Amino acid sequence: SSLPLGAGVRLADVSTVSPANYDALKAYLEAETAFRREGSPAAIAAYDRALKADSTFALAWYRKSVAENWTSLDYLGSLEKALQYEDKLNARDRAFARAYHAFYVGENERFDTLSANLTRDYPQHVGAWQIRGSHFRFYGWRTGQPRLSSVRAYERALELDPDRKS
Repeated sequence: SSLPLGAGVRLADVSTVSPANYDALKAYLEAETAFRREGSPAAIAAYDRALKADSTFALAWYRKSVAENWTSLDYLGSLEKALQYEDKLNARDRAFARAYHAFYVGENERFDTLSANLTRDYPQHVGAWQIRGSHFRFYGWRTGQPRLSSVRAYERALELDPDRKS
């Protein structure tokens, strides 16, 4: 049977989840739903439940770091845990985690390359345009990019999903 995962879900293939990790999967799905409906605090609590069930659940670590960032919590530890287990992430989420890490630790040139790759490889993904907008907003001036470039990237993200919260 299949689970109704919903639009925008990052865990599309549940066949890789072993029976021992069903509690982690359930909590992860609850976290994703909470993030979309209720916001970061409820999501963080559910991600924590997923990670209690499976401390190597890279996707839960990654998404927890995003939720923590939205609430101005210390997200770098969670992001680094996700990267510690990055072999368990799919290519897209691994690329996003690496790009966010480069952004958060101030690796501007690497962040420029990784965020450009995201919009090239995933042009219909809202998050790719959000992260590219962040690059232009915070680092573009260092490479002579006009600030308007960030506006264009954020506008593209809004075109793709005007109701997106996370």
